Amino acid sequence: MPLPVRRRRPLLVAAAVLLGLVVWLVVATGLERASERVQVWSVAAEVSRGEAVEQAHLVPSEVAVSDRLAVLEVTDVRVAELVGRLWAADLAPGALISPGLIVERLEVGAGEALVGLALPPGGWPSPSLRAGDTVMVIGTGDTSGVLVDRSTVDSVTLLGDAVSGTRLVTVTVPEDAAAEVATAGAAGDVALVVVP
Repeated sequence: MPLPVRRRRPLLVAAAVLLGLVVWLVVATGLERASERVQVWSVAAEVSRGEAVEQAHLVPSEVAVSDRLAVLEVTDVRVAELVGRLWAADLAPGALISPGLIVERLEVGAGEALVGLALPPGGWPSPSLRAGDTVMVIGTGDTSGVLVDRSTVDSVTLLGDAVSGTRLVTVTVPEDAAAEVATAGAAGDVALVVVP
C-alpha cells in the first residue's frame, strides 16, 4: 500500500512562526518593564494622621512600578518639599508614599470640626493615646457630663515628659458640639475616655 503524500502548508507554517514571534515580543517587553526599577519615597517608621512629616519618616526605596502606580519618585520630589506637611493617614513602615498621603492641611468632613484641647495629666486615659483612637469627650466642670459620645483623635503632641507633661490633642467632633467642647477645653474642664 502506497504511503500518503504529505502536503506542506506554507501559510500555516508562516502563521505559526509569526504567532511565536508576537508572543516572544510580548513576553520580552513585559520582562523589560518588570525589571525597570525606580527610587520612590516610602515610610521609614510608623506615622499617624495629622503628624508633621519629618525627614526621619522618609526613606528612598527601589521598586518596580507600573504606569498605573502613583507614587512620589525620589527624582521628582525632594525631601525639603515634603518636610513640614502633614500625613493624611496612618501608615506602617515600608508603605509607598503617593501624592495624596502628604497634604498641606487636613480635610474636615461635612458636619464635622477639629477642636484642639490642652489636656493636663489625668485628662487622658493612657500614655498610648494616639491619632485614630475613638474617645468620649467628657466635661469635668460645674456641669459635668458627656459632651460628645464618639470622637476621633486626629493628632497628639506631648509637651514635656510622658508622665507629667501636657498633651495637645486635636479631636474631630460634630460641628454643633464644637463650641461647647472648645469652651470646656479652654477652661481646662475636659477629659477624654477611650471607647471601643
